[in-house]
Parts: sequence; C-alpha cells; structure tokens
Amino acid sequence: MEWIDWIAGHAKQNPLGILGLAISLILTVVKIYETFWKDRLSLATSYFFTSHPGEADEIVIANLSPIPVQIAYWTIAWEKRWYALRVKDVDVTPEDPFRFKVPGRDGFALRFRDDDKFPTRGKVAANRKLVLRLHVFGRRRPVKLVVGAS
Repeated sequence: MEWIDWIAGHAKQNPLGILGLAISLILTVVKIYETFWKDRLSLATSYFFTSHPGEADEIVIANLSPIPVQIAYWTIAWEKRWYALRVKDVDVTPEDPFRFKVPGRDGFALRFRDDDKFPTRGKVAANRKLVLRLHVFGRRRPVKLVVGAS
C-alpha cells in the first residue's frame, strides 16, 4: 500500500496536475462520443408503391444524423434472399441516376414515374428484397439500405 500513500502525497503537493488529468480524461470521453456515436452516418428508408397509372412510386431516404450527406451515385435492385438458390438479382436502376444531397435530420424522395417505374410485385419480388445502394462522397463502400419488408 506504499504506492497509494505515494499517490496521495503527490496529489497533495500537485493539485493542479490532478485537476488537469481529470479535465483531459473528460475531454477524451467527449471526443470519443462525438467521433463514434453522435456524428455517425445514420440513414433509413420508407416507401410508397402504387399500381395506379400516372402516379409516381416513391422511396424516401431519411437522414437521421445532423450531418448532411452527399450522394454521388445510387443503384436499386431486387436482390435474392440468402435461401433462394436459383434466383438471380434484378437491377432496376433508372438510366440516369442523379446526384443529390440529403440535409441533416431531413429526407429526400426518389420518385419513379412512367419510364422509371419498375415492377414491385409478382415474380420479380418473389424470394427477393429491394435494396438501395447509396455511394456517399468520402466513403469507400456504398451504404446498403433494404427498402421495406419486401
């Protein structure tokens, strides 16, 4: 228990050193929280598909984080589920996927009209899930979002 006496004696002689240590530990914890938890990318999707002619299908991308997200490129496809062995993926990305920005704590709607509409029911949806891949500026890999519970 000599080392405890040594620490206590050192703390009595240098109270500012102990205060500096405590403040630096608190600031380290705050920085770790900001880096890994608060400012992380968090996206979600919602959708509205209609079978009425003339009305647009819609996929809404919600940015749940406070930081805006810039999308460089995106694709959408019906991908096979893990248990579907003989099923192939079906790419339904429109011909000209555009760039867009989703502000922090806001959303952006992808609307599919007339020529851009893709099948949402029947054989194409059987044993597949609708997956939206967002290629975000500054990230190496795309963000993969499953649209609904298809």
